[in-house]
Amino acid sequence: MNSFLRDLLYGVRISAKHPGFTSIAILSLAVGIGVNSTVFGFVNSILFKSLSVPNSNNLVYVVTGNQGNP
Repeated sequence: MNSFLRDLLYGVRISAKHPGFTSIAILSLAVGIGVNSTVFGFVNSILFKSLSVPNSNNLVYVVTGNQGNP
């Protein structure tokens, strides 16, 4: 535990000495987390949640074309 606290304090000291790098790292993490949660929300709503229509199991896709080129 003592080693962890020393490492944590060292990280805080280095981050305070280089505020530009620290702000870029925090901004990169924030953008990455935001994009990740947005994509997950989109994929979750499209692929994993069932449709909110009655008898959604009876829905079919209608495709036009011939047998060789649908």
